[in-house]
Amino acid sequence: MSHPTPSGTSSEPVVTVRYWAGMRAAAGTATEQVPARTLADVLRLARDSRDAAFARSLSVCSLVVDEEPVGRRDPAAVVLADGAVVEVLPPFAGGAHAQPDPLPRWPGVALAVAAGLALVLAGQSGAAAVLAVVAVLQLPLIAGWHRGFGATDPVGGMVVGAVVAVAADVAVWLDDEPPSIAPVAAVVGASFLLGAAQQLARRDGRDGLTLSLAATTSLGALVAAMAAWPVLERLPDGEAIVTVAALSVVASSLARLVAAMPVAAVMAPALGFISGLVLGGLVDGVTVPVGAAIGVTVSLPVLVADVVARRDPRPVASESPGGLGTWPAAAVWPFALAAPLAYLVLRIAAP
Repeated sequence: MSHPTPSGTSSEPVVTVRYWAGMRAAAGTATEQVPARTLADVLRLARDSRDAAFARSLSVCSLVVDEEPVGRRDPAAVVLADGAVVEVLPPFAGGAHAQPDPLPRWPGVALAVAAGLALVLAGQSGAAAVLAVVAVLQLPLIAGWHRGFGATDPVGGMVVGAVVAVAADVAVWLDDEPPSIAPVAAVVGASFLLGAAQQLARRDGRDGLTLSLAATTSLGALVAAMAAWPVLERLPDGEAIVTVAALSVVASSLARLVAAMPVAAVMAPALGFISGLVLGGLVDGVTVPVGAAIGVTVSLPVLVADVVARRDPRPVASESPGGLGTWPAAAVWPFALAAPLAYLVLRIAAP
């Protein structure tokens, strides 16, 4: 693979480009020097010397120039001095150079509220209705997860995610045993094998293999875990359990509206705890202690999702390739982990 090289002319500044994490493998190098007057020149040279998969990954990366985050500034307006250092960080690798979340938080919170209410209403109608809502919630995960990661071979990852989602939904629906997440666990295990098979089947040189494999296997685990919601509904007092778990996720998601991360980090589990505590006293079939335990436990995925989004906001940015296809994934994936976590709380609390 050929890479840009400096022109050697004194009129053109020469800058150093450093690739981090998965972008290092995608670029085929950790560091390169390029002649460029602006950040836009750097991005153009990097794209022109590599394939379309690299260009897609590059477009969702965070950029740092001389230790200063670029944020949403126009790359053409970022003038580079000779010897400048441009760092390219893929999503979820923001580290110390992370940027504040520049986007309105309402869309993600609104989607989380809608998802939670849909699960509550479906829980009143039975497992089939809950499974239908689950199938809808799996779609934004499948469509946006790889783009959020900036991973290579997103189409292959989406295919694996869709296959795993269907397999998990069918396995849960056909399970005639007492309600259990065992079928979900089996599908999660199989998803790792499918993720490895996807990488072996690639014909693009397997650029960014580690990041692509991580995106595919985590997607498989999430869409399969989402199928645990109908299992909750089939438990004794399942309607009440679904209500407590879903509304606790919704309550925890409200912490996303708080600008300061230290405060939001405390608010998410606090809101989940309070929600579970109150609902445990109001809903027949769930005790106050169990409701509180479910509430604080299902708040943890919400907190993790919020921390990830704030550390590297580009995966949910409106200008990223995923656009509206990535922030829905960030909004709904906590629901995927909430169901199995609630199930485990119930099993631990069972006499």
